[in-house]
Amino acid sequence: MPKRAQLARSIAIGGWVLLIAATASAYSAMKLIDDFKDATSTRVFKHDIDQHGAHVRVGLKLTSGKAAATLRDGSGAEVWRQDFKPGKLVGEADIDGKPGTWQVELALEHATGRYSIGLKNR
Repeated sequence: MPKRAQLARSIAIGGWVLLIAATASAYSAMKLIDDFKDATSTRVFKHDIDQHGAHVRVGLKLTSGKAAATLRDGSGAEVWRQDFKPGKLVGEADIDGKPGTWQVELALEHATGRYSIGLKNR
């Protein structure tokens, strides 16, 4: 292969790698689903957010007990909270906060049901 063709091919491949890497860093998401039975505990889910904000979604189907979801930004500050009682409920919001490792804390008190938690860059 001529040197010009090799150079053009290398530039094209390098460009695709950069595009894929930029797309991957621009979209970062976490989604978790699980069941629990008569649980009294706090579950903590962490995800790196590299922007000044995130979109959180907590879906709960509680048949008994109660739960609370708290979102902390990269600085550790509480930026969102939602309390849940039995029923099928969803808490969802776009939240401003500091980049870094964000965490969703799900506190369960004698709770039975199922949760779905999502956290992603806004």
